[in-house]
Amino acid sequence: FDEGFQPLYFFTIDEEDFEDIEDEDREVKLIMRFKDDNSRKRADVQINDDTIFVDVNSGRYEKDITELSKEGENFIKIFAKNEFELIQLEVRLEKEDNSE
Repeated sequence: FDEGFQPLYFFTIDEEDFEDIEDEDREVKLIMRFKDDNSRKRADVQINDDTIFVDVNSGRYEKDITELSKEGENFIKIFAKNEFELIQLEVRLEKEDNSE
């Protein structure tokens, strides 16, 4: 990825999974894995109608995107702010951690 590159990805949440999300039994996690070269990785990541800002020096970024997700088709668009190597982009549905 380098500045100006704007790839678009899609993920789908079916009705049953979305009901679990609404019941707060599950959450949606965005996980980005980068080449871990200790360089700064900066990007604006648009998820549907919202944007999160990624600014890390490590090889991994993780964010709860439950509130940004919707039932049906969702999209992620990455606006790179500098040059970096994205190894893996994953959207994971996980059990909600209710331990307090």
